[in-house]
Amino acid sequence: MAFCVGAALFYLPYVFRKVGEYRLQRYCRTHGILVLSYDDGPGPRLTSQLLDLLARDGVKATFFFLGFRGRRHPQLVRRASQEGHEIGVHGQRHLNAWRLSPWRGVADLREGHESLAPEMSDAPIFRPPYGKLTIFQWLEMRRRGMRAGWWTIALGDTCQKAVRPRVAALVKGVEQMGGGIVLLHDYDRKAALVDQEEYVLAATRQLIEMARHTGMEVLPLGVLLTRLA
Repeated sequence: MAFCVGAALFYLPYVFRKVGEYRLQRYCRTHGILVLSYDDGPGPRLTSQLLDLLARDGVKATFFFLGFRGRRHPQLVRRASQEGHEIGVHGQRHLNAWRLSPWRGVADLREGHESLAPEMSDAPIFRPPYGKLTIFQWLEMRRRGMRAGWWTIALGDTCQKAVRPRVAALVKGVEQMGGGIVLLHDYDRKAALVDQEEYVLAATRQLIEMARHTGMEVLPLGVLLTRLA
């Protein structure tokens, strides 16, 4: 009996995630919505370029920053917030909660929240690193009035160049899906991987162009979650 209860508690957040992803994708398809979201930043080089690009196009995105990087580069967190972008929490140090003690996973969420709190909304969003959420983190989220920030489409920008999909094909796939919540990353890569940064910028530009061509509405994730509630 105890084993069954423990297993149910372990898998409940996974079920919660899958149900959330399904509802989000269905809503995006029905209403023609695209969300641009970026994880793991801020990166002084790439985040700055993304903010410049988004400002030129008048598009608002959601940035899931890591707490320790936000503390290193508070000016970028502040700039993103002041320019109307949404600041979400991605933990303090990008830890896989399924490989941690329950209290360490909760502590990483709490530290990340505290690092970024000055620039977050009253209903902040948490995107668990690797998509791994525990029941203990979920309870902490509830206590803090936080919402889960799942994605529906990962564009593969962290893949090695040899296996990374072509941007144009991925953007076409997003169009065929009728929109969705796109996952990209905005941390600075090593010098040998700068082409990944160009990939993120190219994907962002082409997604915005596609949205304008098809009439999709580009929103921060928090606005979408409010509509869906």
